[in-house]
Amino acid sequence: MHISALTRALLVLGVSIGPAGHGWAQQEQNQGEQQQAGPPEVTDLEAWNYDDLYADGWSVDAMLHDTDVRGPDGDEIGAIENIIISESNRIVAVIAEVGGFWDIGDTHVSVPWDEVKVGPAFDYIEIPVREDSVGDYDPLGDKSLLSRDEVKNTQVIDSDLLAGPRLWKATDVIGDTALLSDNTGYGYVDDLIAGKDGEIKAVVVNTTANYGTGEFAFPFYGYDHGFRPGAPYYALPYQTDDAANLEAFHRARLGQR
Repeated sequence: MHISALTRALLVLGVSIGPAGHGWAQQEQNQGEQQQAGPPEVTDLEAWNYDDLYADGWSVDAMLHDTDVRGPDGDEIGAIENIIISESNRIVAVIAEVGGFWDIGDTHVSVPWDEVKVGPAFDYIEIPVREDSVGDYDPLGDKSLLSRDEVKNTQVIDSDLLAGPRLWKATDVIGDTALLSDNTGYGYVDDLIAGKDGEIKAVVVNTTANYGTGEFAFPFYGYDHGFRPGAPYYALPYQTDDAANLEAFHRARLGQR
């Protein structure tokens, strides 16, 4: 069956759509092993503060919505679509839509994080993609983290990209409901905070009226705490009393030492 270049660029590999998928089965197996070993420790919020986040952190949400994509010559060539993160909570790739002014038209590319240069004010990123090298960064290419061999299902999507097994995308969490350990709604996830090393350090929650108003940052807990990308909620391993004395988080202070 013939697949157009544009359609192929929008084919992205899923974590697995059904319980028979390899990624889902592996995730369930790993979660079972973790349950046998006992739940991992969580950070005591009495000892948690934002100093390191303010000094070293940056907003993933701001990068998704406010950051330009430039080519190696400094020209603006597109926009960020998503950020792909590994099971160890580290950014591994940026998905961008580029080439609207090239002959090839709009095309999605997957660029490894270690090939991304970030502007000093995080107002732009530079990626080594030119019109004649777009194919080297095909999301389904041989070097892609989203390898066709690793999953059994593909899905055609418009613009929101799905990651492969044991990978997840920033939008799998941002916008989700945040639940406390007793399954009550605490608010919704506004942002993820990453360090300059690309590790996701914190999740920012905008609280509901029941818990006061404002944004609060919590340590980010991934797969080893039962995290399931694509779930409609993000589970916080805390109760209401644990967060009672947490200070409001101010994203404007990110990058301030």
